[in-house]
Amino acid sequence: MASPSRKPAAKKSAKKVARPAAAKATKKAKPAKADGGADVQAWLDAVKPEHKALVKRIDALIGKTIPGIQRHAKWRKPSQPLGVPFYGRPGQGWLMALWSFKGYVAVALYARGLDPAPPVTAFVQARGLHIHNDAEYDEAQLRSWLGQSCDLPGWGAGSPEFRT
Repeated sequence: MASPSRKPAAKKSAKKVARPAAAKATKKAKPAKADGGADVQAWLDAVKPEHKALVKRIDALIGKTIPGIQRHAKWRKPSQPLGVPFYGRPGQGWLMALWSFKGYVAVALYARGLDPAPPVTAFVQARGLHIHNDAEYDEAQLRSWLGQSCDLPGWGAGSPEFRT
């Protein structure tokens, strides 16, 4: 029994319809890369009001405690256009980072061997702490960890990935 002959399907011609420029722009604009201090300062200024004083105190403590510290915002994305403030030193790597979440400020410390170990396992490379309010902020303990970090390798120590 012979099969019925099939006609090849007609190719549809793809017609491009011009869209207005506004319809083409679906991605949010990214802020221009700034120098380390300025982009971290922009992040500090944009933090929600209930965390602003705390993150500025932590940033000032970092600057006073770790000589030669460099600041830079990394991990920019549409939901976090200002990125995450990272703190490090050339040759030593990234020593810490800050986040402002809904109910707390998170501090990640990348130096291994801090004594006592910070209470929160942030992820494989870091230990940290969550500060829910000023009463939980132990400046003396954070100063101790920052001082210890000066003598320990951080995340990406010695790698070309440490860029400011």
